[in-house]
Amino acid sequence: MNQAGSHTKKVKPQGGFCNTDCKSMYDMGIPLEKGEWLGLGYLMRTISFYKGMTANEKGEIQKRLLQAFKESSYKPENYSKVMVELEELHHNDCQEKMDGLEDIVDGMSDVIAGLSKDVSGLANKQAVGISEMDTTADKILSNIKSNRPPSETLELVSKLKSNCKDVLKNVNDMQTILEEKATFDPLTKLYNRRAFDSKLQEAVEQFKKDQQPFSLVFSDVDHFKKFNDKFGHRVGDQVLAAVSGEIRSNIRGGDIAARYGGEEICIIYANLKLEEARKQADIIREAIANHDFLIRGEKEIVQITASFGVTECRPEWLNMPVDDICAKLVEESDAAVYKAKEAGRNRVCVAK
Repeated sequence: MNQAGSHTKKVKPQGGFCNTDCKSMYDMGIPLEKGEWLGLGYLMRTISFYKGMTANEKGEIQKRLLQAFKESSYKPENYSKVMVELEELHHNDCQEKMDGLEDIVDGMSDVIAGLSKDVSGLANKQAVGISEMDTTADKILSNIKSNRPPSETLELVSKLKSNCKDVLKNVNDMQTILEEKATFDPLTKLYNRRAFDSKLQEAVEQFKKDQQPFSLVFSDVDHFKKFNDKFGHRVGDQVLAAVSGEIRSNIRGGDIAARYGGEEICIIYANLKLEEARKQADIIREAIANHDFLIRGEKEIVQITASFGVTECRPEWLNMPVDDICAKLVEESDAAVYKAKEAGRNRVCVAK
């Protein structure tokens, strides 16, 4: 209020820097002298460009800010209330990320343990093979120097050749194991995040060359946190393994399915446009929903559902850098998953 006791009036912008943005704030009904509320207005208008936030968090923050602006009550106590609610929304989203990170770290521990065991066994075999090669080579040199019968030397040469084959096989086996551990997620038997990023980049690069369509699908197990809270992470792992099994059974040979992180699984559909990819995603959704999941050790059958988001690589992106196209695909499909959750879960939504 001013000295005369009248209410503060909105001030219409008169030009200067940020004139367009300020006019938008005026149109939203935010008094220009309320700097802290103007800051929230900018946040609502630009939050879609923020990195480090999920589509879910961005949507909830936008929804709460829009509600505050519709109420048009710009008192300090209301500002404080909105800030507390925004902090709670951010905290809840961070907690979900931490839960997902815990699952990823657990998976990494399993990978490291398995890798250590496999490589250790092969390394021991390799050491034995190299030792035998060294011993055989010494014997060959000794035979040559002492003029031993050629037949004995040839026998040793044959043995050395066999030792070389064994060592080479161990090297190839070790390389195969290392490649598999670096490429696949041990729990779901799908590609891991590192491999997905590489595969998506390859798909975009191919799209820029031949403009052949491809689509990206993101999926998220519904109420997954409740499974973990009620039954523990062991059952959560069983749920993810079951969902992954249904996905593997319902994709084509050239499609790429990967565990993106936590309970998020994504699929790159080669040569499929948006509507075709949506139909394929719905087949998987239905297969998961019809899966009677028996919890081992609990003697309880539960139903699992998942929500899906679909987008496609579009011609208007051709001039964008590959990394930007990849980021756009992930952002749109993730936002479509959020839309499916908002619409009631256990459904497929496409990016608009």
